[in-house]
Amino acid sequence: MQLMFQLLPLWILGLTVLASGCGQMTSRSHEKVSIKVVSKQDETPFFARLATDHERIVVAPSQSIVAGGHTFELPDHEDLFVVEIDNADATKIASEIFRSGRVVVFSARDEREAFLLASRFGLMAHPRKIDLSEIKNPSAQKSPESVSNLSILSTPIKGLDIDPLRMREDLESLSGARPIVIDGQQYTLTNRASVDNKTKARAWLKTAYEALGFQVSEHRYSSGVNLVAEKRPANPVDDQIIMVSGHLDTVQTAGADDDGSGTISSLTIARALAGKDLRRTIRFVAFDEEERGLVGSTAYARDLNKSGEMPKINLINIEMTGYDSDNDGAFHTIDCNENTSPSLSQALLQTISRDGIPLKKIDACTNRSDHAVFWEYDRPAIVVSQNFFGGDGNPCYHRTCDTVQKVNWTYMEKMTRAAANTVYGLTK
Repeated sequence: MQLMFQLLPLWILGLTVLASGCGQMTSRSHEKVSIKVVSKQDETPFFARLATDHERIVVAPSQSIVAGGHTFELPDHEDLFVVEIDNADATKIASEIFRSGRVVVFSARDEREAFLLASRFGLMAHPRKIDLSEIKNPSAQKSPESVSNLSILSTPIKGLDIDPLRMREDLESLSGARPIVIDGQQYTLTNRASVDNKTKARAWLKTAYEALGFQVSEHRYSSGVNLVAEKRPANPVDDQIIMVSGHLDTVQTAGADDDGSGTISSLTIARALAGKDLRRTIRFVAFDEEERGLVGSTAYARDLNKSGEMPKINLINIEMTGYDSDNDGAFHTIDCNENTSPSLSQALLQTISRDGIPLKKIDACTNRSDHAVFWEYDRPAIVVSQNFFGGDGNPCYHRTCDTVQKVNWTYMEKMTRAAANTVYGLTK
């Protein structure tokens, strides 16, 4: 994929570091930290944990890692930042502390300096700090055995109404190609980066979900707002929640594909399932500040964990479903072999095969979207995406040409139908 100035593409893995109370970010002073590549079964308490296909990279308190880790003392008044790059051989930066494959950990005095340092990798958005204020203990957070037993319907699903014309109109509205109407006033969303535009986009989405009978709420945190739409069954089969997410925010672009497509795929799924008799709770979340480093999903996950609801969550994150230049139907379902996440990938693949949807999986592993936050809490989570890592990602990623003119509507419909049929099967 090409970016502005022909730079290599780069998404950012971010781990938010908002302190309690007023939500201000804190600087560390001579903090000792260790980083180590560990097995999937490792139970080291950690500040941050990043998945690879067969291992994990843990950033942990120095006393947690007994041997084999890289231990260092964080420079005075600096913080840790992490990025996941596409070129593992990219030139080392001055404050780089650790690199394993495509994961780079480095220090900086503030976000501005971190951005300037990371831009040498071809970075087109802000890297994020690693939270050194909260230690997670995986030994107490193993996924319940029952989660891996989520099953899908054995017979093909027919009758789900995926309206391609309505889906197109919705995406045009969300990405500024047509005006939206809020309280009788017309607005055009040139981007979803500003607070004002995001507020208008949430209001428009809220009206759409409420019209479908969903209970809509806002999850507010120190720097942003996540939109949550939920429908609970009258006779639930268990307490599990099937959560479908996309991120509402953009960089300074219309964001038709990134991630207007995922947000509207989610809304289209909600519309298809609105009148169905479901047996599990279904929840749609439009995350804020993904482009700033998974800030909204991190805040939401932290609150789910505090409330005790996290053990019920099973996440399908929809990220960029609108680009397929060669019409080969290639796509990613990314689980990185994390906990029971492959069970969700398998449900999706079985659905695609069973229902004859012309899509084909291309293997990939990344921590670069909101799904990865839930892996740190040992929850099953996948990202469903276009063939971003297989050579057919949208060349307008993070560029002003990310508009509806680049969207492959037939492909988006296939991706949306595959996700919708899977969610329907999991909620029956």
